[in-house]
Order: sequence, then C-alpha cells, then structure tokens
Amino acid sequence: MAIPIFNSLDIKGSTSDLTVGRNGNFTGDLNVLGGDIKFATDITYGPFINTGSNGYMSFHFGGNSNQELEFYDHNTNGGAGVKKMSIGEDGVNISEEFSFQNQKSKTVTHSSGVFAIDFNEKANFYICAVVNESFVDHSISFSNISSNVGQSGTIIINNPNVVSTNFISWDSPALPNTAYTPGGSAITFGQGSQTIAVMTYFIVSSTKVLINYVSGFSSYPQ
Repeated sequence: MAIPIFNSLDIKGSTSDLTVGRNGNFTGDLNVLGGDIKFATDITYGPFINTGSNGYMSFHFGGNSNQELEFYDHNTNGGAGVKKMSIGEDGVNISEEFSFQNQKSKTVTHSSGVFAIDFNEKANFYICAVVNESFVDHSISFSNISSNVGQSGTIIINNPNVVSTNFISWDSPALPNTAYTPGGSAITFGQGSQTIAVMTYFIVSSTKVLINYVSGFSSYPQ
C-alpha cells in the first residue's frame, strides 16, 4: 500500500529512520540532513542514482575500510555483471579500453621567464616562448610531482616569429634537478624563429621526471 505525500514529510529526532520500499518514488527533492542513504545489500542491479542534466554528483565511499566503489555493466536479460571500473585505495582501474583523446593541453605563460608546469592541472602542456626583449632567460619548473607518479604526457614548445633585432634565450639550467634526460645530457633548446619542439615526459618517482626532447619540426617535404 502506498501513502502519497504531496508536500513534505519531516521526521524529527536524531535517530529517526525512513525506510522506502524498492519502488519508492520522489517527485521532488530528497534531503538527508546529517544522515546516510543506505541501500539494501541484496539489490541485484542497484543502486541506481540519477541526476538532472544541470546537476552534479559526488560519491564518498568506503570510509576508513578502503572498500572499492565498483561499476558493473549488466544486460537487460539478467546476465552476470561485468566489472568495468573500480575506484579504491590503488586508484582508478579501468577494465577495458580508456580514451583520453579529448583531453586538451594547458597553455602555460611565463612569470619572470619561468614556465611553471603543475602536473595536477593537466597531462599535456603548451608553451609559447616569447621574444626576449626584457633580457629574461626562459626556464621550466615542475610542481606536484609526487602526487602524479606514473603520469606521462607532452610539453609543446612553440617559438614565435623572431626578427633579426630580437632573440629567444633559455637559462642554464633550463630544467629543474628533478628532470632526468638520456645520459644526463643538457638540452639545447631551439632558439630559431617559429621552431617547434616536443618534450615527452614520464614521472617515474616523486623526485624523477624522465624527459625526452625532440626539436626542429618542419613541414614534410612535398
């Protein structure tokens, strides 16, 4: 038997509970003030949680027990669930393919010549070197390395169109001591007009970012 409630239902008291059956429907808002929303453990395909197109949802799961939040795919005929993704103590685990092709790069502008790369912000970065009219040598700094161990990406360096009276210069060293290059070799950064260079990186530990630098990109011969 269903009891329709057209306005609101208030349950007073700090220990009061409201139990809703499997087909309980709310046409308005469900507000839980200081309590929990608990789902029965025998729900086959649940819980189903939905939100409107203009809202967002936040999950806090597991507490101090390091339990995983798991996402399964079920077919409509009642077949066994297939785990697609889990979020737990070891991070986010994707069971099948994962596409990141739509991730945009972050454009980094310099401050007093320093391009600050914050690995918490993006995986790919774009640097447009500037003509050195103020005699400030360029350099690159890294931050939030330890929280992104295992991350890889690219740093694109694009030089502007340089006229003969101006120049582009890089500091020595131009990278922090957390940057590791093949053989420990110093990078000779391109200073030419409209030069494009690519630095690929892999964060191998909290103190080491492996760097590979390739420069001199130009149009393919026709």
